[in-house]
Amino acid sequence: MSWLVSAALFAAAIIALLMRRIGRDAGGRADTRYFQRVGWVFSAGLLLLAVGLLAGLPPRHPFILMVGMGSAYLSVYLLALFAYSFPRNERAPLALRLSLGALTAALVVLTTRPSFVARGGSLLMSASMVPYFALTMFFVRRNWKAATAPGSQTPSLPVTLVQLAVVSPWLASFVAFTALSPHLPHPMPTWIYLVQALCMAMVVVGGVAIAILRYHLFEIRVLIGEAVLAVAATGAFALFVGVAAEPLHASLAASLSPGFAALVV
Repeated sequence: MSWLVSAALFAAAIIALLMRRIGRDAGGRADTRYFQRVGWVFSAGLLLLAVGLLAGLPPRHPFILMVGMGSAYLSVYLLALFAYSFPRNERAPLALRLSLGALTAALVVLTTRPSFVARGGSLLMSASMVPYFALTMFFVRRNWKAATAPGSQTPSLPVTLVQLAVVSPWLASFVAFTALSPHLPHPMPTWIYLVQALCMAMVVVGGVAIAILRYHLFEIRVLIGEAVLAVAATGAFALFVGVAAEPLHASLAASLSPGFAALVV
């Protein structure tokens, strides 16, 4: 799992850098602030889950449950608020924030109890995500219509891509868990939480970052290009270290010499 930990740690660092830069250059909008909070939650969740995996904590350890479930619920809570705000740049009403926040806190406390997780927590967690999904879809559809100019069938490309980035992880998660749930071990290993968090973070942060490009911030465009290149390079390196380095070293050491094998690797 060394490649997964490496990818998660680097992704957390890249997301944190993006959020800091976006906050400096475009932090005045309500929708941008919600996006930043989503990014910070993803970054913290990836970092802490990677630390838990490195420490060898069991899946039902309170730290793993709190980080895994807490970051999942907090991220979908903030995504619902972002879906309300983007691209209208309106702050979510207090009643929505308080009611959804209270539900989020209650669900985090409930789903981090080991006894709850032991009694089919993953299935119940999926069911508890339905209100967030319904709200997100409602706001996306409403804002899709509001952002569509008269005579057009769709909003501008950045708005369309951002809304797809918000919706697609939901659909992918529901399909994946429905298909894989009978085959997943119970309790789920820590690396499954980490893979889910990593995939969702990359799709959401990568897609929603286009909201920044919509306001023609070319410095952000350059930074995102550099981040994509860095993530791709680090992913390749992590894959090499985790998958190819050890068998390559063993093969070369057996056929040639240990010194030459170490030099090549």
